[in-house]
Amino acid sequence: MLYSEEPVLSGDYVVIQIHQPRTGGTSLRLMLREVFGGDKCFMNYKGELAESDEATRRSLRVVAGHVPYGDHAHFDKPAHYVTVVRDPIERFKSTYAEFLTNSKSPYYELARGGDINRFVGLVLNTDIPGLRQQLHNLQCRFICGEASFERARQFIDDRYYLACAFPDVVDMAEMLRVALGAPAAVLPHVHETDDKLKGLEHLMQLSPASLTLLLASESEDMLLYSYVQKAFSAVRDDAQRRTGSKPVPIEGPVPERIPPKELRFMGEDEAMFLRHGDYLAAAVFEASGLAAGPRRMLDIGCGYGRLAYGLRRAGYDGGYDGFDILARHIGWLNEQFAERKDDSRYRFVHADMFNERYNPDGKPLAALELPFERAAFDCLVSLSVFTHLYEQEVVGYVRYLKQFLAPGGVWITTFFAIPPECSLERQPGTAVYPLVKQVSTNAFIHNPDEPLLVIAYREQFLLELFAREGLEVVRQRKGRWLTADNAVELQDWFVLRLREDRARAPVPQIVPAVNLPVALPMADAVCNICGNTTFGNGPGGRSASTGKAPRCCACEALERHRIVRRVFEALPVGFLNARKGLQFSADPGVLPAWFQHYEVSEYGGQNSLDAQAIDRSDGSYGFISLNHVLESVPDDVRAFGELCRILGDDGVIQVCFGGVMDRATTQELAEPRHEWGTRRLYGRDVPQRFQCVERGISVLAVEEEDPCTGVREVVHFFFKRRGDALRVRNWLQLWSDTVRVLE
Repeated sequence: MLYSEEPVLSGDYVVIQIHQPRTGGTSLRLMLREVFGGDKCFMNYKGELAESDEATRRSLRVVAGHVPYGDHAHFDKPAHYVTVVRDPIERFKSTYAEFLTNSKSPYYELARGGDINRFVGLVLNTDIPGLRQQLHNLQCRFICGEASFERARQFIDDRYYLACAFPDVVDMAEMLRVALGAPAAVLPHVHETDDKLKGLEHLMQLSPASLTLLLASESEDMLLYSYVQKAFSAVRDDAQRRTGSKPVPIEGPVPERIPPKELRFMGEDEAMFLRHGDYLAAAVFEASGLAAGPRRMLDIGCGYGRLAYGLRRAGYDGGYDGFDILARHIGWLNEQFAERKDDSRYRFVHADMFNERYNPDGKPLAALELPFERAAFDCLVSLSVFTHLYEQEVVGYVRYLKQFLAPGGVWITTFFAIPPECSLERQPGTAVYPLVKQVSTNAFIHNPDEPLLVIAYREQFLLELFAREGLEVVRQRKGRWLTADNAVELQDWFVLRLREDRARAPVPQIVPAVNLPVALPMADAVCNICGNTTFGNGPGGRSASTGKAPRCCACEALERHRIVRRVFEALPVGFLNARKGLQFSADPGVLPAWFQHYEVSEYGGQNSLDAQAIDRSDGSYGFISLNHVLESVPDDVRAFGELCRILGDDGVIQVCFGGVMDRATTQELAEPRHEWGTRRLYGRDVPQRFQCVERGISVLAVEEEDPCTGVREVVHFFFKRRGDALRVRNWLQLWSDTVRVLE
């Protein structure tokens, strides 16, 4: 950002506010109007500036509107850009609320035609320009003209005077007021829809599928929001340090005893221990944003009590509970805090949880019972906890611990977060902890000999995890562990708030992780296609490989049909519902209603297509399905080429090959077998056989389980675009407990 050490602007200039819809920009515009007067401010919400005369433009000091970057071209004087961005999930919810409650909106009737989940699909697939622009990374597009986080980041760094996230708009307004040399003013808060939503809250509940759609659509805006939070935090902190306005730790009385040296595993001396505790207490109070301070705090991984001592020295008068896996440390803290009468508000609990590095003999999370009430704390704190957990553990702990957070409360936590511009191959030379190895999809380590000493995660993984668990990032501060510049903390700080629609969610169930889930007994089996609970033998009287009856007595579905359905149920409906689909041979696993248009080709039937010479034009379909079909096609390689020909640029082919993992290479049969004319048995060489690399096709093979028999089969996806393969992979891993991606 261009905000400088001497921020007061002088001379003739114009402030251009890029007003992102539903981000609090109206409040900022009204403040600027108060500073400069109405005659100096221009509302450019429909491009009116381009039609104004030169005299009008010369007189202006402020231009604000829902218009992308570029209005400086209308002026001969310096232009200073400012903007506010918002969590894209919250921004869309606010947009829907506006359309739902404003009868003058052109989209009022569309919004009232269903709930927010219907509206998500409508906006993603509409051809109405004004409605379509509400998604598809609108905030990046407004800031730089492209739906690109990388480009928007460059603009924020090099072309914007100030930019902030929605929760920080008051702080930015004050910094801007000082820069403009204006007298003190109160930023007006304009909330036009809050009162109107009473009685309509049930229409605002996002489903997991809709949230997945929004995360996919707004992935660039999510990164933008995160980056602006960090960038503004650095600018604000620097300004506060220069002016001396940043809160400083309050040094309280020296306690009678502090933890002995052998318990202080961070190695600091007694004076440093006290200074660090004071600093943590001040930082937690500031980060919480709670006007009167937290009333009840849960310190997750409290260690040897640094935060607890800092709180006591600062005169904290709320309730404090801390827990840790280190029994000796917890015992010592309980003894010391029990000695003082006013320390009865402090409680320390030993939680015998497993951690590979610190407590290898502990119990798994699924067996944990913490003695805390649900939704009892208005502040959770977990400092340097998730930096010592593997990826699967991070997901499980976030999901479990959020139940203790009260509605409106905050969770202050730290991570080693890897920004999108960094990777194993691209790391700053000044990194405190260089990363040397990737240990899971989103996790990287610094030391292979001690993997949990430092474990870092892709920032986008963290942002999506928080969003899926209903946690909004209201503040983020960059750490110096990787980039070593413009940061106060070593680790990255996140301040999370439980979204309103998740505050009453049921208590999460933690299921122990296993490699292959155990098959359900038939007494509990339910067909996931039709809901039937009775099953019979399959074709030729066969049983499933697990010995169970495979055929649904209602819809006739077999193992592969239910597996295909299960895979597709883990995908967001929006990935399919704008596509034109083609299926070779009827298959109950795929539901035609998922698609914009769906066509079935029955061999020898009314709509029989020859897979080796498909009578359809190039790029006709966005989705093609073949389950146990190519086995019977004489020239299957030629047929696959035809499928690729009629597939659109963003298309996907889904195929089931029977027993594909049972053999290394495809076996051609001497004579066709069975009534279906099976000519070959496919092997693990499918990508090579169909020349996928040469055709520019990305392959994703996933193994899923039939919920009725426990049989596991492989479903193959073939993508024209690699990005789609990565997205589908992530969706399946996040939303299916039984899927396994095959490398």
